[in-house]
Amino acid sequence: MQVYDDTGIVVANLGDYIDIQGDEISSGELSSWVQLPNGCSGPYWLMPSSRPTPVDTHFPLAWPMVLDPATKTLTGKLIEVNGCLRLQVDKKSSFLLIWPDYLFSIDREKEPIQLHGDSYGEQGAIDIVREVGKEITLSGREISLKELGDYTVHPIPNECVGPYWGVVKIK
Repeated sequence: MQVYDDTGIVVANLGDYIDIQGDEISSGELSSWVQLPNGCSGPYWLMPSSRPTPVDTHFPLAWPMVLDPATKTLTGKLIEVNGCLRLQVDKKSSFLLIWPDYLFSIDREKEPIQLHGDSYGEQGAIDIVREVGKEITLSGREISLKELGDYTVHPIPNECVGPYWGVVKIK
C-alpha cells in the first residue's frame, strides 16, 4: 500500500514512519470534496495539499522497559549530526540518544529543533522543553544494539552510529 501526494508522487509506503500535519475530518465534510471508494470507512485525516516535509531529523525510540534501569546521569550539549540527535559530552565523544517511546517527542518546525518530554511534579504533568544546541542533563545508561534488539519502534538509521545512550528521563 502506498500514499500519493496531489501530484501522483509516492510519499510513503505501508510501514513507513511519517511525520504529517493536518487534522481529523468527518466523512460528511470529506465527501463534499471527494468521492470516497466503498469500504473506506475512516477515520480520515486531511493533510495540506503540498508535499509533507520529509523527516530529516531521526528520533530513535525504544520500549521504555529495555532502557531501564537508569544507572548514570550525563550532562552535555544536545546536537544534531547527520540528522541524528546526540549528546556531546566532551570535544571527542558523543552518544546517539535512544528515547523511550510515548514519553518524548521533537518539534521539527521550530528553529532550533525543540525536544519535548513529560515529567511529573507536585502540580502534575509538565512539558519539559529543551533545544538543540543547549546543555541538557539526562539520566539513563549506555546501551548496545544487541540489548536494544527488537525493542526499537523503528530501525535505527545507518547514519545514526553509536555509542548509544538509553534515555530514561530529563533532569
